[in-house]
Amino acid sequence: KVQNIHDVLQKACLERILMETFRGGRSSSEKGLATNIKMSKRQKLDNEETEERSYRFSHAIWRNCVLGTMLRERKRNLHRLIATIMEKSGFDDVVDIRSSMKLFGHLRESGQLMKATRIGYKIGKYLANDLLYRQSIDFCLEVLEMWKDTSGTTKKTELVEGINLDLLNSITPEDLECFAKIHINIARYYSNLGDAVSGSTFYKKCEIILKKSSAA
Repeated sequence: KVQNIHDVLQKACLERILMETFRGGRSSSEKGLATNIKMSKRQKLDNEETEERSYRFSHAIWRNCVLGTMLRERKRNLHRLIATIMEKSGFDDVVDIRSSMKLFGHLRESGQLMKATRIGYKIGKYLANDLLYRQSIDFCLEVLEMWKDTSGTTKKTELVEGINLDLLNSITPEDLECFAKIHINIARYYSNLGDAVSGSTFYKKCEIILKKSSAA
């Protein structure tokens, strides 16, 4: 394990990401060795491998990139933890709309795309049941936008209505059905508002997605 860390640090030095600033002394695991004991070749190698060293980033850009990545990962983990607690409390049943929308936000920020989509579908229906069609449309569009944002992080491939085809092919038929229902509901809500053109557009989007995805 120590050797693996050592190898990674040395590779970072070779690539000019890190610079070694100090080498000397031995780790605490070695300090207990008696000085009068003749060390074997393996022990000497271990000592060399666990020698205490200090490093610094060669440039502030590298430091900011690494720290930024660590902070983003920590942030995702916190959102995931909060979402898990809220799910156990039943907020995914969409009885308390405010709490359910908060859960949606935590699922989205933690990268749990499909879970966020499923609760987003429920929230959209909840709003529409109160005849809040415009608010429901806006929220459902926000759900769909998640998929487009994720498409930009994957390798370049065919896009279907702005969504990565590989992503659509990776989900289950049940998840694809939920995704399609969101499109259908948006179309219905537009029609209820008297906007037949926008309604027709989303029916067509749904049809194209279902035809292209292998999960259908």
